[in-house]
Amino acid sequence: MRVLFSSCHNYLDPTSGAAISTRALLRELVKRGVETRVFCGSFFDAPDFSMKDFTDLLSRQGVRAAVETRRVTLDGRSSEFKLARFDDSGISATVLLPHDAFVSTRPPGSLSERTGKLFLKLLFAELDAFPADVYASYGGYWAAPYAAEGAKRCGAANVFFLHNLAYRRRELFDFFDLIIVPSDFARRRYSERLGISCEVVPPVIDESRILSDSFDPRWITFINPSVEKGLYFFLGLALELNRRLPAAPLLVVEGRAGIGALTSIPEARTLTNLYYSRTLDEPREIYRQSKILLAPSLCEETFCRVAVEAAANGVPVVGSNRGAIPEVVGDKSLALPIPARFTPSARITPEISELEPWLETIVSLWNDENKRKEIGAGLRACAARFSREHTVARTLELLQNAVRGRKK
Repeated sequence: MRVLFSSCHNYLDPTSGAAISTRALLRELVKRGVETRVFCGSFFDAPDFSMKDFTDLLSRQGVRAAVETRRVTLDGRSSEFKLARFDDSGISATVLLPHDAFVSTRPPGSLSERTGKLFLKLLFAELDAFPADVYASYGGYWAAPYAAEGAKRCGAANVFFLHNLAYRRRELFDFFDLIIVPSDFARRRYSERLGISCEVVPPVIDESRILSDSFDPRWITFINPSVEKGLYFFLGLALELNRRLPAAPLLVVEGRAGIGALTSIPEARTLTNLYYSRTLDEPREIYRQSKILLAPSLCEETFCRVAVEAAANGVPVVGSNRGAIPEVVGDKSLALPIPARFTPSARITPEISELEPWLETIVSLWNDENKRKEIGAGLRACAARFSREHTVARTLELLQNAVRGRKK
């Protein structure tokens, strides 16, 4: 079986759950003898991502890229662009680096018409050179339906990995034979919203990246300090924990949002219990040193990777009850309510009364080591549902069925 993954989003993005999941899956497919290629663009979730950041990222990943400059004629005009080609653990990858690739990396709607046409032209050339059995993609950029339509004309079974709840248009999925979502919550939501049928397969969790073999728990950890992930709710918790548990240090790890999202808030500068960390390509060190993970997400999560990763390490996860968090954590007592007034864009700090259930749970876990270990053991057992072997086997089964369906 031949698989071509393509998206204007870059599949190496270390701050994107979709990219992390995709790359891990593609690597597993290669290990199982699937010939796998990638043709992707340069959208990154971090809005200030630069060409130097991309070069540094390749270096950290141990990838050596050959960069070539090429020209092509579009609409009677000549366009210059660059292609970065490299081998990524058996994945033959090509990244388009046009002149405006990093001018505006988010949102994907910022993809210019000219760059979109260039992307499609090169993608169709890739499909001609590499007749794929499966064309896989994610991302709602405007060129996506045209890409899928072209792949279907080439005879590929089209597969869409639907990672979030941002999609509102049914027609985007008209050219896809298989749609995969990461949770039963996401499956139900898209059935209700768009009337589409989805298969549930959780993301690949690469244990080598996230599992620690030793533990030195010391932090209450919050990853990705963005507004929709509960930045202001976390700030309310941090202010009160600074008073109730002054000896408990809080670690904030950047993700899609950088540290400045928190430090720019005046109240945060009064905290004496706050520490920061950059994004780690292999986050097992974060979980090795975490006593508790906080996931006060304000959005309807379709999976919540960090909660599963922490749970797999036996780290208690105190999260909101929105979206799939109760589903993936498994221990419903750790999925706590957040008032409805806290919408994903809300920049308001909570009242003490709204924080009490959270504070009570956090303080109890912090002070009771036996309780942490008992809950952690249960979470670790629950996280075994998301084993890499099970996920990859199920994905392969669905891909093979889609290919057989296209050949009938």
